[in-house]
Amino acid sequence: PNSSFLLKSPGTLRIPRRMLVPFGCVHHWLCWCFSAFLLAQQPRFVRADLDSCTTIGVTAKASIDGSTMVTHTEDCGQCDSRIAYIPARHWPKGTKRPVYSVKQRYPREVSNRSETYLPVHGQQASVPAGYIPEVERTFGYWQATYGYMNEHGLSLGESTTAANLPVSRTNLQALFWVRPLTEVAMERCKTARCAVDTMGSLAE
Repeated sequence: PNSSFLLKSPGTLRIPRRMLVPFGCVHHWLCWCFSAFLLAQQPRFVRADLDSCTTIGVTAKASIDGSTMVTHTEDCGQCDSRIAYIPARHWPKGTKRPVYSVKQRYPREVSNRSETYLPVHGQQASVPAGYIPEVERTFGYWQATYGYMNEHGLSLGESTTAANLPVSRTNLQALFWVRPLTEVAMERCKTARCAVDTMGSLAE
């Protein structure tokens, strides 16, 4: 009951956890009123037919304990959101890394990259869209729809936005899309700068 929410305002405002859970604050009429207001306004904020991923970033000065945090909500109704651990590995010289095409529904990938992706019930292995040269050693990391944290604490949050692209969507030649870009960043980088440079160079 006395614990506090992790974030703080510039004035170091601590928010009791009981104030953050509407069903646990029966005696807090202000909390109930605010919750009712948000529910009433929901149609204005979110259309029911759209996915609504949200990236969340917290800097060290905005958290009580000085931590830096980044994450995102995976609000994708049709996506395969299983959490998979991709182990660290050493690769023989000349190995090629597969890059898979877009697939959001279950199973998003069938391969031997993780125990989570091993075939079950007669599933066929995913066919790579192409390959890039593999590095000598890749880091272990966790991923759901995207890679999100590796063994060195490198983390990222992603929020895809809808867009009207002024280019033809036929005969596309690009190999990468957002998921494999985040995977390669998790596999090869220890810092955010490395991740940005790696994903940027591969996406060009």
